[in-house]
Amino acid sequence: SRGAGVPVQMQGQVRTHLLWRPRLEVEHLRIASDARFGAPHLLDARQVTLAWHWGDLWRWRRGDRLLLQRLQADQLDAHLMRIEGGDANWQLGHPDDKPRHEEDQDPLGGLPRFGSLVIGQGQIAWKDAVQDVDLAIGVKGREGEAVSGSASGYEATFKGRYRTMPMDLQVRAGSTLPLLQDPMAAPDAQWVPVRVAGTVASAKLLFDGQAAALLGTPRLDGALSFQGRSLAEVGRPLGITLPQTPPFDLRGRLSQADGVWRLQVSRATIGSSRLAGDLRFHQLTSPRRLTGELTGPKLAFADLGPAIGGEGGTAKVPAQQQAQGRVLPQRRFDLPSLKVMDADVGVVIDEV
Repeated sequence: SRGAGVPVQMQGQVRTHLLWRPRLEVEHLRIASDARFGAPHLLDARQVTLAWHWGDLWRWRRGDRLLLQRLQADQLDAHLMRIEGGDANWQLGHPDDKPRHEEDQDPLGGLPRFGSLVIGQGQIAWKDAVQDVDLAIGVKGREGEAVSGSASGYEATFKGRYRTMPMDLQVRAGSTLPLLQDPMAAPDAQWVPVRVAGTVASAKLLFDGQAAALLGTPRLDGALSFQGRSLAEVGRPLGITLPQTPPFDLRGRLSQADGVWRLQVSRATIGSSRLAGDLRFHQLTSPRRLTGELTGPKLAFADLGPAIGGEGGTAKVPAQQQAQGRVLPQRRFDLPSLKVMDADVGVVIDEV
């Protein structure tokens, strides 16, 4: 309780190992939440295993971000709350007066870093006024020799809002559901089969592959199918500057590691354009950066015209402008969006 700055309660059988591979095993662990956040508690978990390194705790006491090697719970109920100004109920211990630049890049910045965070069954309420997030995450699962077939494995639901983007996703995983793991703490973390389906904003999403972490900075790799009304609607909440486009249908492979998203597009239909490519989005740089190559058999300016100041859809240049010999579209650029992201993308198209 002294170290965390809020009441910490342990009930039932408790086992501690303090020297070799220090860890705590407890039947019931409850960590309170500061009353100003309006949450019943920060964490209420049962059948908990918590592992750490003493050096990590020493650095945490000196102001570094807390690193826990493992947190595993059969049942967990967590309420993650952050208010305007950046104070959060998960910022345990001494207040951190250093700039919160990590939290600007990582939506769950400030939470302890984990080598492994695995939940059997439970729920997580995540409300963040800084990142403009309001999500309810539900987890349930079964495993073991007595469970077989479709009944085995884990399921999770993500419902609510991420920034301006409504989200309703269903996740199905294999023998474990790794939610949050730090690449530096667990470079060899176990990858498990994961399938994600649902809607993000107005777009339909299907991801089928493997993952080592799903929250914070995800670690995943798999096949992606993505359809929506406009690329801009998807990119805006993620901090990616994309043009207004006609409806799109994208197929390819998506991976994320060390803060870099990679999208290998095998086929993308945007209006009448037929595209492909290999793109990387560097999430942790400032400003964020998009690199790669855009290829394909056909690119129609009518589909991507807003990117260079033109009209969306299949709008044609008025005859009066054609008569005046104008070449560039007459439309204001969205200058603020140019500060959000840098881009260095080569274009190799068969027909323009």
